[in-house]
Amino acid sequence: MCPFRMERVATIMFCSFASCTAPNPSFMLPVTGCTAGARGCNDGRPVECIPGDGGTQLVNARCPASGGCFSGRCIPTAGAPTCQREADCPNGESCTPFVDAMSGALANYCAPPTGTREGGTACTHSQECRSDLCIDKGQLAQPICYLACQKQHDCSLGQTCRKLAVTVTGVQGTIQGCGPP
Repeated sequence: MCPFRMERVATIMFCSFASCTAPNPSFMLPVTGCTAGARGCNDGRPVECIPGDGGTQLVNARCPASGGCFSGRCIPTAGAPTCQREADCPNGESCTPFVDAMSGALANYCAPPTGTREGGTACTHSQECRSDLCIDKGQLAQPICYLACQKQHDCSLGQTCRKLAVTVTGVQGTIQGCGPP
């Protein structure tokens, strides 16, 4: 005969399952019935309704950790200075594209860097880049981290300052950035 009583085994199993993880405030249960493409804010972060298994669900939209949310769009923190090139930003910050809350258009603002890769270097994910933006292969020979520029001398050797098409939380636009000629 087993030395444990069934009630004790059940209690141990329940406590084990109940305490295996801590609450995750960023976790969002799937929501069915939202309209695909609809956007909103959840705890100051942008979310988007996308098609998923069994209906639609809300998911976190890509936005630098230093960004905020307005009408489901990734916006800069209050008081962040605008920039046209990396050299415009103080204290090692990065010139990063956000949605301007007033105009709804894309604009560059100084923000703490997200990743460690410098602008103009190869990347596979936006989170690797200081600017939190990896320009995809559709526009360039290989994906590279976004580096804001105003003039040619803002780019490294072998790159040119040009218009790049980007999308930030559903807002499409063109911004100046370094890339291959």
